[in-house]
Amino acid sequence: MRYISIKTEELLKAVFAPNLEYAMGLIERIRKQVDPVEMASRNLKLLMKNLKVERKKISEEAGVPEKFLIAVEKGEFVPFSVYEKIASYFGIYTSDFIGSKIEDSLIGVFFRHKGEEYLSLRDKHFLIRLKEWARVYRASYPVRETEILKKFRQVLKEANKRNVEEIGTRFRKIIGFDDYSLGQIKKWKTWEVKNWLRNIEESIHKAFGIKIIHVSPSAPPSFRSIYFPETEVIFIIDPRNIAINLFQIMHELFHSFRKEFVAEFDIFNGYDGHSEEDFLANQFAASVLIPRELLKKRLQQVSPKDVKELTSIYEEFLGSKEVFRYRLKALGCRNLEELVKEIKPGLRPIYITDKNKLPKEIKQALNKLREEGKITYNRWEELAKTDVLVGC
Repeated sequence: MRYISIKTEELLKAVFAPNLEYAMGLIERIRKQVDPVEMASRNLKLLMKNLKVERKKISEEAGVPEKFLIAVEKGEFVPFSVYEKIASYFGIYTSDFIGSKIEDSLIGVFFRHKGEEYLSLRDKHFLIRLKEWARVYRASYPVRETEILKKFRQVLKEANKRNVEEIGTRFRKIIGFDDYSLGQIKKWKTWEVKNWLRNIEESIHKAFGIKIIHVSPSAPPSFRSIYFPETEVIFIIDPRNIAINLFQIMHELFHSFRKEFVAEFDIFNGYDGHSEEDFLANQFAASVLIPRELLKKRLQQVSPKDVKELTSIYEEFLGSKEVFRYRLKALGCRNLEELVKEIKPGLRPIYITDKNKLPKEIKQALNKLREEGKITYNRWEELAKTDVLVGC
């Protein structure tokens, strides 16, 4: 569709007659502009098809009369607020909805995840924001697949239910977790705990190129962490518990080692993984934090009879109470499972990142892109918004 008439072309040529080259350049730039009405029509059809959403459902949930949706599909003019409501419904920016690059704004991000129906609309908005932030980070700091990561991916291709426990236990030694325990950590000051975790994450980043970023929304989504293979970024929804934090990191790290088995993203939303990959990731993470054979050996040595003795064993490892309970269950120690509820590990709640704040890594990346002229100030403002974190 032409966005400039023949008469306008002639007028521009006449006005800029002394500089015809400038006039022709201006005309060419205008021609390249897209018609937002036409783009909205195309994009709505594309979204409805890919996400398998019917017009009636959009109308009901987005609060847009069907006649306006029909008008958008036909390429007719509608109030701008209609575009805003439709874009918000699909969890994308209005500028993307009426633009030509909707494929880059994550269309179909849930298309390959039919099993994730438990995600609410707000969860999806939040997930899309995280993926945008991951892309922002990588626009400033490109992905690099290190040689060590290549080797790990080669080895973990063969991971299965029979050997994942052994792989996790070996990784525990590689990452140095044999030297630490919850009993030690609970004696540390808050800044010491944060620095320890930061050093672990920096080591992972240096060795594997996998970036770990923490976010702390006031209204957490239904998932606890997420890995995006496209950008090699892991987001951890801050649980305020160092043991749970470590499990989330190890779970998603396993998925990053088996990237070829992940579609658009991987979500961790609990210890009862529904897929084989989630089961393997949970087993890997558990064996890194509480190796089954080592726990079995300690139980045989101590034969705990009360909460105090069981707590002593628990604090020799790095797993959460939930992971500890699962490990006991796997070893057939049903009589000890109930005692786990009474364990008081003494770990103080700790925020790894500031509540409701833009992650510092994303802020730095955005500022870098802005300084380099790669994004406009308006786009910077859009991407820096944290309202999705607080549910506004």
